[in-house]
Amino acid sequence: MLIKEKLETFAFSPAETVVVDYLLTAPEALDQLSIQEIAAQTYTQPSSLVRIAKKLHFDGWKSFKKHYLEEWRYLNKHFTRIDPNLPFSSTDSLMTICKKMAVLDKMTIDDIFFLLDHNHLSQAKSLLLKANHIQIFSQNSNLLIAQDFALKMNRIQKNVTLSAVRGEENYDAYNLSLDACAILISYSGENPNLLALNTILRTRNIPTIAITSIGENRLSQECTCFYRLQPVKNSTRKLATLPLIPPSSSY
Repeated sequence: MLIKEKLETFAFSPAETVVVDYLLTAPEALDQLSIQEIAAQTYTQPSSLVRIAKKLHFDGWKSFKKHYLEEWRYLNKHFTRIDPNLPFSSTDSLMTICKKMAVLDKMTIDDIFFLLDHNHLSQAKSLLLKANHIQIFSQNSNLLIAQDFALKMNRIQKNVTLSAVRGEENYDAYNLSLDACAILISYSGENPNLLALNTILRTRNIPTIAITSIGENRLSQECTCFYRLQPVKNSTRKLATLPLIPPSSSY
């Protein structure tokens, strides 16, 4: 989950809510203001800002400020042309809708490339090449997207199977061979079932690759390595699931 979404949905005290409203409406001002200056502008105490950071699981205000500004700059840079949650309106013509969807797909590819980390990508590639079996754990539409990846991997003789999070996934995790590798897909990175599966797999020394968002989340912290997704402005308002794995990927 993005820091912005956490600020919008977490329960804060009245004093903290005043600060949160300021953070959401004027993020660009944070870079130039000290914690004392922000407290003065919101008529609160610096301790309120520290408590907000702690509630969002940061070490302190400086750590929160750094990550929040990085997230804001990324979103501001990459989502200024088309709203990825609702990319078209009821008044758009048929061709306008087609053009907007084409532009959004191009933006998605560019953003996927921008988020690639060489070390994580190289580690994930090594794990997949070394594994005799690859098991994907996820649910709902994410599994539909993963089917295309599994099909392409099977064509190059890499055994990939999918496991839906519907009750039998623990059995699959406990019975995976020790030379396997698992991919766990969760936009929020906080799905309790997937976190439990990751624990089972890591306890059995089976490496796990998480595909999740750029926001702070437990799955990216607890897996072997992770692949970051293009974020959407509001994960509860989006029109559809965005591509998780580039269509041209072989590994």
